[in-house]
Amino acid sequence: SSLLTLPDKELKRISQNLRHVIIGGERCEINAAEVFYNKTGIVQMTGFGASEVNTTFSITHPNCNKVGTAGIPLPFNNVKIVDEDFKDLTYNVPGRLFITGPCLMNGYYHRDDLTKKAIYVDEKGVSWYNTGDYAVMDTDGCLTVLDRYVPPVTLKTGEKVNTLDMVEVVKKNRKIKNCKITYHDGLFVLHLSIDDSAEVFKKDAIDSILNTIQTGLPENQWPDFILLYDELPRTAVGKVDYKKLQAV
Repeated sequence: SSLLTLPDKELKRISQNLRHVIIGGERCEINAAEVFYNKTGIVQMTGFGASEVNTTFSITHPNCNKVGTAGIPLPFNNVKIVDEDFKDLTYNVPGRLFITGPCLMNGYYHRDDLTKKAIYVDEKGVSWYNTGDYAVMDTDGCLTVLDRYVPPVTLKTGEKVNTLDMVEVVKKNRKIKNCKITYHDGLFVLHLSIDDSAEVFKKDAIDSILNTIQTGLPENQWPDFILLYDELPRTAVGKVDYKKLQAV
């Protein structure tokens, strides 16, 4: 973010000396990644992993060097993306992310209770780790981890809606820096920060975002409230603090 606010002359000078930019931790928001690529010409290298699979599971590769993805799973690692009923989903359809591979842990030490929650054994006897994430894999085999998984909410009409899918629609507006949607007491709340590199007036950005919502989402999924932040609240390790958002 601070790099992108440099004068164009300085940004060009620094960019000419950059070969690789590596991202770790929480997913880099697609809008920020695209702005960075457009201004520097560099696709950020990133990956995905967890301690339960010996840290690294997938990483960007020349055959999967797309803005925003977590790359291709390392050799012998496999992905299972499933719906609420644990049915396998096809390419380009987001769902719950389970992973397996030769480095998958046997379990948590002396915590069989936690192991049973984290490890799923399928009908073939293969153990899969429940990452707790929501992800999608495209037809090139590139994995994109979208967010931490949250169960669908049930509207007053009985319809089930996934707020994470709603967020991906809203994020198509490139004036957004980051956003999350919470649902409680029958109301949708959009928590939103605007991209300070978009170089537009805040009102114009909001008008544009409202248009994205109204054209991209059915009316029963339009946010009842929009809360603006300079920066969404973060945990001590820098990830979005969902507990604080839910408490608003």
